[in-house]
Amino acid sequence: ISEYVFVTFSITIVAYTVDKGWTLDHGNQIVIYNAVGLLVGRLVVPFASDKIRHSRCPLAIATFLTAAGCFLLLPLVTNFGELVALTTILGLAQGYILCIKTVLIGDYMPVIKVSFCCGVGGLTTIPVWLCGPAIIGFFRDTKGSYNFLYVVFSVLSILMATMLTLLACRDRAQRRRYSVTCLNMNEEDQKTPMDTLNTQSTENGVKS
Repeated sequence: ISEYVFVTFSITIVAYTVDKGWTLDHGNQIVIYNAVGLLVGRLVVPFASDKIRHSRCPLAIATFLTAAGCFLLLPLVTNFGELVALTTILGLAQGYILCIKTVLIGDYMPVIKVSFCCGVGGLTTIPVWLCGPAIIGFFRDTKGSYNFLYVVFSVLSILMATMLTLLACRDRAQRRRYSVTCLNMNEEDQKTPMDTLNTQSTENGVKS
């Protein structure tokens, strides 16, 4: 879903720029700014996120929420600078998500199943890609612009952020339980034979 959302945005942004009243040259400039954001999102952000422990999923959530906000703001754009800023941010989000999605799958699935999950995901998105031109044409020809299409993309981004939030909460709960278990095991290991003997003596005294 994320790949379809971001790729479709890259496909439609030139026509959307022209529809907003700017020239085709402005549309070509928008593509360049989007590509710059895409490059930064692929090369810089993943390395930065690896420096922070357990930050991939929270950063992906923040990225999807940021993309959702940008999609909602696109119909409200009134000057070219605002469009450049939103397009660059969306390119950055696209680059990071497309780069990190396989790593996120590996964080929550066994490594041997990553390729299987990617294959299943590719098969399930085939109908979406085949219907892509019809979907784009519906919003352009029926609704008159891509405004509603970008609103749908915003909703899909929020949905994906919600799903990742559930995974992050489950992962945090599991790590917390694991930490408590390890702490209890360390306390047991630190007990001396004399402590064990005293505990047994106390228990025997209580029973008597």
